[in-house]
Amino acid sequence: MTNTLPFQQIDLCNAIENKTQRHTFSAEDEIIRIGQHVKVIPIVLSGAIDVYRKDKNEHVLFLYTIKPLESCAMTLQSCYSNQPSEIFAITSIETEILAVPANLLETWMNEFPEWKKYVINNFSLRFKELLKVIDNISFHKLDERLVEYLNNKTRTTGEKILKISHQAIANDLNSSREVVSRLLKQLEQKGKLTLGRNKIELM
Repeated sequence: MTNTLPFQQIDLCNAIENKTQRHTFSAEDEIIRIGQHVKVIPIVLSGAIDVYRKDKNEHVLFLYTIKPLESCAMTLQSCYSNQPSEIFAITSIETEILAVPANLLETWMNEFPEWKKYVINNFSLRFKELLKVIDNISFHKLDERLVEYLNNKTRTTGEKILKISHQAIANDLNSSREVVSRLLKQLEQKGKLTLGRNKIELM
């Protein structure tokens, strides 16, 4: 199990082997809900998980994507502080995770330097990605954000054809379906992509 993970410490690898479980989810499964007391820390083995925030008016903001060998900093924070989740997370494609019991987070940080480094690195990575989200919203035009979003999706899935609706893209970019559809049509006219029913093929 552990040979795909970024750990070399034998005691840590043995603990992972004995204390964790693997779970596989289909695309678009909600695996973490807002208000949920998180019992396991997900480490993505394959696939991808998109993480979102939602305000009291049901406005949704896409935060970041958890890719293979990464975990969710917001979930780590919830587990560490024993607070309910402030985010929700949905698989973007079929995804396999390694589920680490939340009650082991602090114990393993004290026992295993590699695990402590892994947790800190995930916090650092997500902090940089959240800064990028703020920069994109504040300084980049929506058409630039749309192109970057599509490119990130293709890198994550490894596919040139994205099975996604215009409304889903609009939700992730905090925009409207009409605006996203118009920008996608412009990109199609420029030969950047081809539009189909609930799918987009990048050229």
